[in-house]
Amino acid sequence: MWSNNLFFILILILALTSCDNNKKIDVSKYYCSFEDSKTTKIYEYQSPNKDSLPPYYWSFKAIETDTGKYLVSRNFNYSFIPQQRTLNEIVSNGILAKEHFFYSTNNDSLKEEVFKARIISPTLYPFQVSENGGFFPYEIKFTNPDNKTEKVRLLRERKYLRDTIYTYKGKDIPAILFEVNDLMQFKDTEQGDYDHYNHMTEIYAEDLGLVYKQYRVGTMNIVYHLSNILSVEEFKKKSRLFWSKQLDYDFD
Repeated sequence: MWSNNLFFILILILALTSCDNNKKIDVSKYYCSFEDSKTTKIYEYQSPNKDSLPPYYWSFKAIETDTGKYLVSRNFNYSFIPQQRTLNEIVSNGILAKEHFFYSTNNDSLKEEVFKARIISPTLYPFQVSENGGFFPYEIKFTNPDNKTEKVRLLRERKYLRDTIYTYKGKDIPAILFEVNDLMQFKDTEQGDYDHYNHMTEIYAEDLGLVYKQYRVGTMNIVYHLSNILSVEEFKKKSRLFWSKQLDYDFD
């Protein structure tokens, strides 16, 4: 009798543990804060290896319309030239991509050419995850802005791993760790087709969003971390110092 009861207890514990591991975890607070709809925040990302890896920037601004709440984001390279623009919808279960544009800019004339991506799977960031959950896919197809004969398919799969702590400007902040797998498929009418795989680790900190990214390119280990959060005026000042003139920026 005791052996039968013991077996039942063990099975019950395993069953309860399994259910607990699949319990939904709310990770919405680890995305960048979008409560202030009047302010544009610009994130500056730096690498510890500054001599060979330049900084890059992402701007974020929340907007509300009759149809919903959205986040407008823009990506700038080290020379403060736009590279991407996204419009993402904030819904109850995550961040969904609505529009994704890539830019090709002539460094002499600063004239932009815009390429719109086709969104296949829109989940950029989930608000509900579980410890034993699967990957959340984001998939787009677009023309390579630097090579117009090349078509690109990006499949990015993000998976929650665990909670952690991240130190930003000397302050320990609750954070979460994601595993990210990228598949990039290139189809070029002139140079042929090839695939590129990439494995990343990301850390998102409470009310800050992405604060750390680590991945490999060949034998090179690349790390970027959030170094500063700039105002629009601070960003424009950096740009003015770089170009010796003021460029026009649209953050709406």
